[in-house]
Amino acid sequence: MLGLRGSSATVLLMSVWLLLAMAIPALAGSQPNNPQNPAPPPKQAPPPAKPPSKPPAPPAKPAGQVPGQNHPAAAQHAPATTPGGPGKQGQPQTKQPPPKTDTQKQKEEQEKLRQQQEQAKQQEKQKELERQKQLEKQKELERQKELEKQKEEDRKRDEDRKRDTSTYRTEKGDTVTLGRNRKIQSIETKNGMRIEHGPRGQRTITSKTKQGALVVHQGHVQYVQGQKITLKGRDYVKRTYIADGKPSPRLYKVVSRDGHDYIVYAPTTLYSSRFLTWASGSWSRSVPWGADAWGWSGAPWISYYGFTTYAEYASPPLWLTDYVIASSLQAAYVDQTGLPFTLTECESGICGTWTWNGVQYDASWGNGAVGKLSVVRWDGNEIVITRQDPVGTSAGFSETYSGRLTSPTTFAGTATYSWPGHGGGGRQDWNASSPTPIQAVAADSPTPVASGNGQMTAGLSGGDALAISPDVKQAVADEVKAILHAEEKASEDAERENPTPPVDEVPPVLDPNRPTFIVATDMMVTADGQDCSLTQGDILTRKDALGANEMVNVKVSASKKSDCAVDSTVAVTVDDLQEMRNHFQEQLDRGEKELADKQGTGKMPKATDINTVASGLPRATADPDAATALKDQQTMADQAEAQVNAAPKGGQ
Repeated sequence: MLGLRGSSATVLLMSVWLLLAMAIPALAGSQPNNPQNPAPPPKQAPPPAKPPSKPPAPPAKPAGQVPGQNHPAAAQHAPATTPGGPGKQGQPQTKQPPPKTDTQKQKEEQEKLRQQQEQAKQQEKQKELERQKQLEKQKELERQKELEKQKEEDRKRDEDRKRDTSTYRTEKGDTVTLGRNRKIQSIETKNGMRIEHGPRGQRTITSKTKQGALVVHQGHVQYVQGQKITLKGRDYVKRTYIADGKPSPRLYKVVSRDGHDYIVYAPTTLYSSRFLTWASGSWSRSVPWGADAWGWSGAPWISYYGFTTYAEYASPPLWLTDYVIASSLQAAYVDQTGLPFTLTECESGICGTWTWNGVQYDASWGNGAVGKLSVVRWDGNEIVITRQDPVGTSAGFSETYSGRLTSPTTFAGTATYSWPGHGGGGRQDWNASSPTPIQAVAADSPTPVASGNGQMTAGLSGGDALAISPDVKQAVADEVKAILHAEEKASEDAERENPTPPVDEVPPVLDPNRPTFIVATDMMVTADGQDCSLTQGDILTRKDALGANEMVNVKVSASKKSDCAVDSTVAVTVDDLQEMRNHFQEQLDRGEKELADKQGTGKMPKATDINTVASGLPRATADPDAATALKDQQTMADQAEAQVNAAPKGGQ
């Protein structure tokens, strides 16, 4: 029992000892004066610093330091530094932006693409400017080359003309020029008259009266032109035309340019601006027309020249284009046959007027009779004409006229007639006179022959087709529109009675935007050193500006097979070109009247206003001496030619 108590006491003592051993170190650490772990001696404060004698200089700011960067407030917002890392020690830590959305990325791509496109446009624009400069430079070089070429061509043309023609003077002092075929090409008399023979024998005469008036005879056209006059502040010349033996006065504007006077056609009346707006526009639907609607079906001239009208018209200018070209070809056909446009005919004391309509003669007499006359035969000397009176007081009357030229202006012969139900028939004398010389058919012209049935109309054997392309025909239509627009403006001025004064007016013949011309009178020219002809209806395109000696180079855009070749280049005088332009506008004025008469008929749309207005052109009176001057000119020209033909030709 005692022994057990001793063991328990021992165990108890050991447990106490272990607890003390664990607690003593902990207690020793919490006691500052523990001799086993004495506290370190306290640090002594440093002695106070002496105040400086002068304030210290501020430290130099590092390059690029922002003012206030070292301020304590700035330090509070300074970015944290990274003590280490792959870069420089102490580099500011950047805040990564949030990732971009798809919309932002798309907008950035679009902006980048736009900038690239804008840059490409600017680059292309710059390239285009450079190209334009190069083109202008090239054009200028080509123009200079063309001018040099033109001068060389003019020189060669003059040499060819001198080599291929022969000129001599007669005993009376007249100058005669012979062509290659040794035929008389021109005569210039000592008193200043000039006689020229066209390619088909047509004669053109120009002379001046003692008073200085110009006297001109060109085929069926004859007029006397007075000197320049000033009316209402601008210059004009007056021409007195003789047509059907009657005088017809007309004023032309004078447009002066570089010292040259251009005689420019000016209409006395104009259609209303509303009509001209309609006439220069387009129709809402195409209008079928054709030769039948024109009244040209079966006409000999249309088959002889191979002329084809538009089958339908999309606009009035196209309709007027066919009218203008056809009018030129009809006149050319009559000129080629040598038949006069008008004749005054008498039989048994009854007189009447015969007028050529492009197919046959329309005739009317003082007793009320009317008839249709067909030329069955005409060889330049003898003529046979048949007559049928379809209506009127002489309906059913028929007659055949046989005759010959008894003077340069007169036919005479015998006629046989019949009138069933009115006493049978008989014979009588007849004669017909022309206001202009009747031209004999040239030796190299096609021979006029009768048509198939011998009773309808005279025709020319063979054909002389006019080669005209759609592009050339469109060029004529463009000229028609240009004239209509000019007339529309003039009509507006006339309607408000406040005309716009001309400012540096350009003659139409020199307008670079209007290069198309239709030949009005026959002429001989030179192409590639060879003589060739231009006749009525041929179409020219101006190539160059006005050259030396008032000559202009033109391209033959459309011609008959017997004339200068298409695409050949010839030189014509600027005055000849202006006369072509005048004739074009005169024909167009007649076409406008025809259009006004036809509008609203058939399938042609109706115009809104076909009234006319005075153009403001001063009134003109006919020259009372014009007919006498033209008659005297004809007599002197006949005498001059007779004298030259009677004498030996020089140079033979």
